[in-house]
Parts: sequence; structure tokens; C-alpha cells
Amino acid sequence: MRTSFLASFFALATLVVAAPVAVVDETAVEPATKRAKTCSKVSQCSSQSIPANSQHTCSSKKCGWSCKSGYSKSGSKCVKKSSPPPATGNNLAQVSSFTGRGTWYTQDGNPGSCGQYHKDSDLIVAVNSPQVAGGAHCGQHVTITNTANGKTARALVADECPGCQYGGLDMSTGLFQQLSSLDAGVINIKWGWS
Repeated sequence: MRTSFLASFFALATLVVAAPVAVVDETAVEPATKRAKTCSKVSQCSSQSIPANSQHTCSSKKCGWSCKSGYSKSGSKCVKKSSPPPATGNNLAQVSSFTGRGTWYTQDGNPGSCGQYHKDSDLIVAVNSPQVAGGAHCGQHVTITNTANGKTARALVADECPGCQYGGLDMSTGLFQQLSSLDAGVINIKWGWS
């Protein structure tokens, strides 16, 4: 009886000692949905699972995804979006204009939240978070006017500006230079979808 008791005791002790190791392993690894993978370039995000009609992104050093052109984010999936009618003489009254602050940024070799790579010389813009509508405006154009000097330029929506207030736009250096000197840093703008 003594031998079987000791054998049972050692078998139980082995299980008790092994159990915390398994618990530590389970708590050390969080599912991808709880914590975003960090990145410095989009290729580091390719192992992340993403919905159909979307693409991997690396923004603010975190892996994510955005809907491909022609699709918009709806919860955790991408759905085909309908295009607004082009601004013509018949529907110009439907085109809204906004005012805000215009700033500039550099791409640093990363894609914008719309998932495309651009050069700093490209005429692209990052729209403030409230107005970018979860990527619904990716691939659309805006026309921007510097209210101080009247200079105007047209740009492609390619990114989101989480730090911009409603009405604000963050512009590529190439676009900003169409409107003002980079030394200005911040300009007052009026803009609309075009």
C-alpha cells in the first residue's frame, strides 16, 4: 500500500508542478484580437488575419487593415460602397465645404490608412478621423484652398489624420507646397469633396 501511495503522490506532484507552466504559457500569449502586433512596415503584418476585400496596414507602428478602394468598413468587414455623384452644374449645391487647419506630414515609406504607398511629392491628403468615415472616402478627391493667399490644389484621399480636428487635413509635403511654404507649418483652409 505504501508503494502505491507514494507512486500516486509523485504522479500528482508532477501534475501540480506541470500545471502552472501551462497556465503561464496560456496567459503569456494573447489572441491577436486583444493586442495589435507592432510593426515598422506593412510586410510585418502579413500573418494577421483580415477580412475579404481588405489589405494589411502598418499605421502608428501597429498592424491593422483597411478596406480596398471601392469598399468601406462596416464593423469587422468591408462592403462595396456606392460612389457619390460627381460635382457638376446640376448638383453643386450637394457639395459641402469645410474649414479647418491644414498641416503637412511625410509618408516615411509607409502606406496610408487607405493601404496605398505614395511619395511625399504626390498630391495626397489625410482626412481627420470624424470625416474620413472609417475609410469610406479613400480614393476620393478633395479641393483645398489656402484662405490666406487663395491658392488652390486638388488631392487624393490616401490616409487618416487621427490628430486633426473636424475640418482639418494633413497634407503631403508636395501638396502643402502647392498652397504655402513648408515653413508656415499650419495654414487655414477651406475644402470640399471634388
